[in-house]
Amino acid sequence: MIRPVQTIPPPKDAVIQKPKKNKPVPDFLIQRNEAVSQIQEQGAKAWKEQQGYHRRSLNEVVMFRYKTIFSGELNARTMDNQTTEVKLKCLLLNKFKEIGMPVSYQVQ
Repeated sequence: MIRPVQTIPPPKDAVIQKPKKNKPVPDFLIQRNEAVSQIQEQGAKAWKEQQGYHRRSLNEVVMFRYKTIFSGELNARTMDNQTTEVKLKCLLLNKFKEIGMPVSYQVQ
């Protein structure tokens, strides 16, 4: 069975959950325990990079920005027109980003 991978970082004070009496650790806690042990060994930053958490976070920010500016609804009725509407809104969002986002660079 293929199980989905959790990409939610556990809290900073998380501890590994051990089986209680005759009950094994549930599947969702196994993934959590693996994440906790990796974070304890490598650090949270390395775990996030390994899991692709940063990409997920960036995608969530883009979707939040899209829904905030254009709302989460489409005005077009047909699928072709909806596709065109989404493409145009994405082009506009990219333009807004070019105009309004600061140019950042690493200071050495």
